[in-house]
Amino acid sequence: MTKDWNKTPKVTAKPDFGNLLAVLKRGKPKRPTLFEFFLNIPLYARLSGETIEGMPTGLSEYYPFIHAFKNAGYDYSTFIVPGFEFSADEVEKKLLTRLMKGPS
Repeated sequence: MTKDWNKTPKVTAKPDFGNLLAVLKRGKPKRPTLFEFFLNIPLYARLSGETIEGMPTGLSEYYPFIHAFKNAGYDYSTFIVPGFEFSADEVEKKLLTRLMKGPS
Protein backbone atom coordinates (compact mmCIF):
# COMPACT_ATOMS: atom_id res chain seq x y z
CA MET A 1 0.00 0.00 0.00
CA THR A 2 1.42 3.37 -1.04
CA LYS A 3 0.94 6.31 1.30
CA ASP A 4 0.36 9.84 0.06
CA TRP A 5 2.31 11.96 2.55
CA ASN A 6 0.79 15.15 1.14
CA LYS A 7 -2.75 14.06 2.02
CA THR A 8 -4.22 15.24 5.32
CA PRO A 9 -4.99 12.22 7.51
CA LYS A 10 -8.64 11.36 8.19
CA VAL A 11 -9.09 11.51 11.95
CA THR A 12 -12.34 10.07 13.29
CA ALA A 13 -11.73 10.48 17.03
CA LYS A 14 -12.78 13.75 18.64
CA PRO A 15 -10.11 15.57 20.66
CA ASP A 16 -10.21 14.61 24.34
CA PHE A 17 -7.94 16.67 26.59
CA GLY A 18 -8.52 14.05 29.29
CA ASN A 19 -6.14 11.75 27.38
CA LEU A 20 -3.29 14.22 27.79
CA LEU A 21 -4.18 14.76 31.45
CA ALA A 22 -4.12 10.99 32.01
CA VAL A 23 -0.60 10.77 30.53
CA LEU A 24 0.61 13.72 32.64
CA LYS A 25 -0.78 12.02 35.75
CA ARG A 26 0.97 8.77 34.75
CA GLY A 27 -2.42 7.20 34.10
CA LYS A 28 -3.68 5.26 31.11
CA PRO A 29 -5.32 7.30 28.33
CA LYS A 30 -8.28 5.93 26.37
CA ARG A 31 -6.10 5.72 23.24
CA PRO A 32 -2.49 6.40 22.23
CA THR A 33 -1.79 10.08 22.88
CA LEU A 34 0.46 12.27 20.73
CA PHE A 35 2.34 15.29 22.08
CA GLU A 36 4.33 18.00 20.31
CA PHE A 37 5.26 21.44 21.58
CA PHE A 38 5.06 22.78 18.04
CA LEU A 39 5.02 21.70 14.40
CA ASN A 40 6.66 23.52 11.52
CA ILE A 41 4.93 26.15 9.35
CA PRO A 42 4.61 24.00 6.18
CA LEU A 43 3.07 21.19 8.23
CA TYR A 44 0.61 23.56 9.94
CA ALA A 45 -0.43 24.80 6.49
CA ARG A 46 -0.80 21.31 5.04
CA LEU A 47 -2.79 19.97 8.00
CA SER A 48 -5.07 23.00 8.27
CA GLY A 49 -5.56 23.46 4.52
CA GLU A 50 -4.93 27.18 4.93
CA THR A 51 -2.14 29.53 3.89
CA ILE A 52 0.09 30.42 6.84
CA GLU A 53 2.71 33.14 6.53
CA GLY A 54 4.33 32.82 9.94
CA MET A 55 3.68 32.45 13.63
CA PRO A 56 0.42 34.02 14.84
CA THR A 57 0.37 37.35 16.66
CA GLY A 58 -3.35 37.56 17.48
CA LEU A 59 -6.01 35.16 18.67
CA SER A 60 -7.82 34.93 15.30
CA GLU A 61 -4.54 33.90 13.65
CA TYR A 62 -4.39 30.78 15.86
CA TYR A 63 -7.39 29.08 14.23
CA PRO A 64 -5.35 27.42 11.42
CA PHE A 65 -2.87 26.15 14.05
CA ILE A 66 -5.70 24.75 16.19
CA HIS A 67 -7.25 23.08 13.12
CA ALA A 68 -3.87 21.59 12.18
CA PHE A 69 -3.48 19.94 15.59
CA LYS A 70 -7.09 18.69 15.46
CA ASN A 71 -6.72 17.34 11.90
CA ALA A 72 -3.55 15.49 12.89
CA GLY A 73 -5.35 13.72 15.76
CA TYR A 74 -3.98 15.65 18.72
CA ASP A 75 -6.11 16.12 21.84
CA TYR A 76 -4.90 19.70 22.37
CA SER A 77 -3.30 22.65 20.61
CA THR A 78 -0.44 24.79 21.83
CA PHE A 79 -0.36 28.56 21.68
CA ILE A 80 1.97 31.34 22.76
CA VAL A 81 0.78 33.64 25.53
CA PRO A 82 2.00 37.18 24.75
CA GLY A 83 4.68 38.25 27.20
CA PHE A 84 5.20 34.72 28.54
CA GLU A 85 8.46 33.60 27.06
CA PHE A 86 11.93 32.49 28.00
CA SER A 87 14.89 34.61 27.03
CA ALA A 88 16.99 33.39 24.11
CA ASP A 89 20.05 34.82 22.45
CA GLU A 90 20.12 35.63 18.72
CA VAL A 91 21.69 32.26 17.77
CA GLU A 92 18.90 30.35 19.55
CA LYS A 93 16.23 32.56 17.93
CA LYS A 94 17.71 31.96 14.46
CA LEU A 95 17.82 28.20 15.07
CA LEU A 96 14.21 28.11 16.27
CA THR A 97 13.08 30.21 13.28
CA ARG A 98 14.90 27.80 10.92
CA LEU A 99 13.26 24.79 12.61
CA MET A 100 9.79 26.34 12.37
CA LYS A 101 10.17 27.02 8.63
CA GLY A 102 10.92 23.35 7.96
CA PRO A 103 13.13 21.93 5.21
CA SER A 104 13.80 24.25 2.29
